Amino acid sequence: MRKWMEMLAVLVLLALLASTALTAPRYTITAIGPLAGDTRSSASAISESGRIAGLSFTAGGMIWPQWPPLPDTTLAFVWDRGILTPLLPPTGYQGSWAYVARTINENGLVVGTVAQVDFDRTGEPGWQGHPLLIGKNPVLWNRQGTPTLLPLPAGYMEGSAWAINNRGQVVGWAGNDLGLNAPVEFWMTGIWEAAVLWDKDGKTRVLPGLAGSGPSVAFNINDAGQIIGASSAPDLGVIHAALWDRGKVTDLTPGELVYSDAAGINNQGQVVVNSSSIGAFLWEKGRVTSLGVLENDVWNWAMSINDKGQVVGFSSGPEGAPNGRPFLWERGQMVDLNAAFEDPQDEWRLDWAYSINNRGAIVGVGFRKDANGQEQVTGFLLTPKP
Repeated sequence: MRKWMEMLAVLVLLALLASTALTAPRYTITAIGPLAGDTRSSASAISESGRIAGLSFTAGGMIWPQWPPLPDTTLAFVWDRGILTPLLPPTGYQGSWAYVARTINENGLVVGTVAQVDFDRTGEPGWQGHPLLIGKNPVLWNRQGTPTLLPLPAGYMEGSAWAINNRGQVVGWAGNDLGLNAPVEFWMTGIWEAAVLWDKDGKTRVLPGLAGSGPSVAFNINDAGQIIGASSAPDLGVIHAALWDRGKVTDLTPGELVYSDAAGINNQGQVVVNSSSIGAFLWEKGRVTSLGVLENDVWNWAMSINDKGQVVGFSSGPEGAPNGRPFLWERGQMVDLNAAFEDPQDEWRLDWAYSINNRGAIVGVGFRKDANGQEQVTGFLLTPKP
């Protein structure tokens, strides 16, 4: 009898393990963009209803959603059930300007950045051959695509809007250009910045950093008003992932002398963080879970987490290896999204997954072959099959 009980216990355990295993999802793929006249695109974010914010451009190579492709200007757009609608530039911002759309909420509001592209200043140390982005301004587009520049806090010259929640609260950063321009939409050495909240009451608030002052940036905000980003850690001289919640700022980094930043937060307060020590990890009420990497890869970068705890991002091999692979992480298991959709014409090679909604739809950027067989940077939508 005891032997039979032991065998039954083993069978029950195996059944439980099988029930918790992640069934590899399957998707259909849809190209997102570009706008007429352009050849390349990127899909930056997707709302719960399936509207997508993205970028359209001609020149330039692979891009992250926060970095305009260079050398070129970009146009922002919204994709809705197959229809692309350009987002209008603010008055006076036509010409050599890059329009970056980052996040879209359920009311169809889009936030991002408008930045002037200076093609003549290409000799800054470390950025030879790259035009510079100057005069960055946070912008909000309404459902009709009409833009409004968001006000900068007193004492700041430039800024960027990174995310908007369904309550209309916007977060990003503000700063002052101290002479080190660079072709990136990110704060860096030489540009002191502060994390900013543009609240629904119309007020603009500077958020305190981990050290009280010093560089900080806000990357995302959930519907409860919890804000995540990064801030200079006190006495360490490094940047740590940060969470702002009800007036308190919390360091999310396990350890001291490591770099980290928080990229995504869901409505349960789960946060995905990227670090220089253990790579991407999930933070939940002080508990840290490493996401790991795809087989044969060595590092990763998480971008977004939905309310089901599903995470998307990018996994890659060692430096100098070929382009990486987008991943879906769920319950401790990671899936290569390049192997999760049908591609009978061998058109696609996906690279980054940027955003996932609660329906499991994923957007990002990859390479798609054109009519001549040449790969073009193209935004994508992966829709789960029933």
